[in-house]
Amino acid sequence: MTGVDIFLQCLHNYLRYKKSKIRLTYLKIVLQTSKILLHLHYHWLYYSSQIKIVV
Repeated sequence: MTGVDIFLQCLHNYLRYKKSKIRLTYLKIVLQTSKILLHLHYHWLYYSSQIKIVV
């Protein structure tokens, strides 16, 4: 293994470690966003049904 190989290996391991942390954060963000979107969707369905009844 040359110095470059060792450097690339270290970089790869570091990125994999960072990626796992990023992935967790990303999953949390996605979950929060999907909760909000579902919430809005249900509100929209509810209000649109109310409007249909009114109309």
